[in-house]
Amino acid sequence: MMAKTAHTSAFLLNLQEGTEARPGRKKSDRTLARIRLATAHCLERSGYNSLKASAISLEAGLSEGSFYVYFEDKNQAAISVLSDFLQYGIGSPHERGRASNAFEAIRATNRVWIQTAVEHPGLTRSVLQLVDSDAEFAKIYTSHNKRWHEMVSGSVLRRYPSGYDNSDLSIMFAVVAMGAMMDEVVRGIFSTGTYAHLLHLVGHDKTGRQLADALSVIWFRVLYPGAELPQEKGRQPYLMSELDGTLAELNFGSLTKASVAARAK
Repeated sequence: MMAKTAHTSAFLLNLQEGTEARPGRKKSDRTLARIRLATAHCLERSGYNSLKASAISLEAGLSEGSFYVYFEDKNQAAISVLSDFLQYGIGSPHERGRASNAFEAIRATNRVWIQTAVEHPGLTRSVLQLVDSDAEFAKIYTSHNKRWHEMVSGSVLRRYPSGYDNSDLSIMFAVVAMGAMMDEVVRGIFSTGTYAHLLHLVGHDKTGRQLADALSVIWFRVLYPGAELPQEKGRQPYLMSELDGTLAELNFGSLTKASVAARAK
């Protein structure tokens, strides 16, 4: 019998759906889904470094022999689950595309990843542990990051003034550097604990939303130099209390305009 949790996230619910008996669904597919769900619960509870095939089997209510019918070892099971978790953590590009301005697009992306990490600290920690210990998963993680960098860079460039070089590598460089900052912040909070105090610096926010907002301010200032942050009603995100602006289209400063003019020559 699968252990019950106080809160079942959308990610775990999606895994759980595969275990349910439905017309046309094979028993072998449901058993595989049970093992993957059990793996996710074990990773969330204890992390990858403590993961054992016997613990997964016990969690799934199966014999350890049944586990090895579907996976060669615990690494394969962990990679299967954590690869899906990485995809879950970047959210829906469709939702980001509906943002009304550049800052909202950045914030939506960062909130998804930070809140996913807050909601699943064990799975997040497991991702980072597996990256450090398994070359196969490290390649998956690298490929995932590259696609994410390209997606974000494309989104940023689409919001730049007309005439800006849409192949500019400086945007990609900035996105990669800022993405590395996000990885290090998440690692320091949920894996090593060296940056655990960051959550306290943003008003003891347990959801991670204020932390994501604060990081998004940094992203915005790097990616859109000279542009004003949109003004918001109510409490401003951390580090935004003295900023103003409007929800109008981005109005880049003279430095950026000069750069665009220089490119046009």
